[in-house]
Amino acid sequence: MYTIGRLARLAKVNADSIRFYERQGLLSPANKTDSGYRLYTDDAVRRIAFIKRAQECGFSLAEIRDLLQMHSDD
Repeated sequence: MYTIGRLARLAKVNADSIRFYERQGLLSPANKTDSGYRLYTDDAVRRIAFIKRAQECGFSLAEIRDLLQMHSDD
């Protein structure tokens, strides 16, 4: 499990980007500690990489959210 800071370093984005992706429904923490720290898994690293690649290909965040939803429905 990774904290938001560790996830940001691994995914090569800043923590604000991760919080933004959460607000947009693109990402969610796997768990939270008793003190409220967000915890993420390796899946979050892969998901952020997918989001960044899709943005580079010209997809909007709404389209990316739809793609991620279709994937999770499988």
